Amino acid sequence: MEHTFSIEVKSKKDVKNLSLSNDSPDHVLFEGRLGELEEVRLIEDAVLELRGTKATIRVDLSKNEVGRLLEKKGAGSSPKRKV
Repeated sequence: MEHTFSIEVKSKKDVKNLSLSNDSPDHVLFEGRLGELEEVRLIEDAVLELRGTKATIRVDLSKNEVGRLLEKKGAGSSPKRKV
């Protein structure tokens, strides 16, 4: 299964390095193909890496942050029923 990705940054000031045309709006959207997902890993418990056949995405996200966010998502994911 091939995956795609998008990265949206609300201001050019938050883009570290990217070539943009002068007439583009302040809003930046970068889209591409990740390809087939080959590996998801944490590098030195500090960087989440998604590696596909066509691209690699790295996010400064620690193992503790990933765990905390997954726990938070899991706690709120079951729907509450009214009886």
